[in-house]
Amino acid sequence: EDYMPTDKVVVPITINLVLLTGYIVTGAIMFTYWEGWALHTACYFTFITISTIGYGDYYPKSAMVEDLGVDFLESCKFLTVVLYILFGMALLAMAINLMQDQLMEKSRWVAREIGLTKDPDAEDPATAEDPESNQGMDEKPKKKKKTGKKNKKKADAEDAEAEDELAPLPPPIDMKNKRKESVADTSEPISPSDVTARPGSALSLLPGTAEE
Repeated sequence: EDYMPTDKVVVPITINLVLLTGYIVTGAIMFTYWEGWALHTACYFTFITISTIGYGDYYPKSAMVEDLGVDFLESCKFLTVVLYILFGMALLAMAINLMQDQLMEKSRWVAREIGLTKDPDAEDPATAEDPESNQGMDEKPKKKKKTGKKNKKKADAEDAEAEDELAPLPPPIDMKNKRKESVADTSEPISPSDVTARPGSALSLLPGTAEE
């Protein structure tokens, strides 16, 4: 309906009532012809039978046979009555269930329209203004796992090994370039002021014998 849109495809109550009424009237006409009852009596019998009320004041006498297969027409009549009653009980149960869903949906819609209940699809204005306010409340705090000392030491060792594997290796040392740099450092010219007089002999080191 335009005034009350729904997401589900449902069977209207009027269609269910029309189906039940047509089924009961059809059975009443059938029993009126077979049993010689009045139309209202046949409708009464049909309704109390398929609704599983079953007072027992009326029952199809002519359709009852003691031995199936003796008379073909009487056997067909008996099977028709049985199938009619079974199918009628299933149809009535289905129609009542569908009408119940329709009535429940209409009752909820009326309650929302007059303000008795809130629309479940509508957002709460308090949470709509600050959506992050309830974010922390919904999330449950995570429990920390309790580990023993052995497991903790093992985990620390594994972490240390993983860090050592991920650490960058130092660049390789070029020994040839290092030697050249050391030789270049020693081959710098020496100024004359830094050079001391070389003694002429070992006796010059003795006191009083130094050469002038």
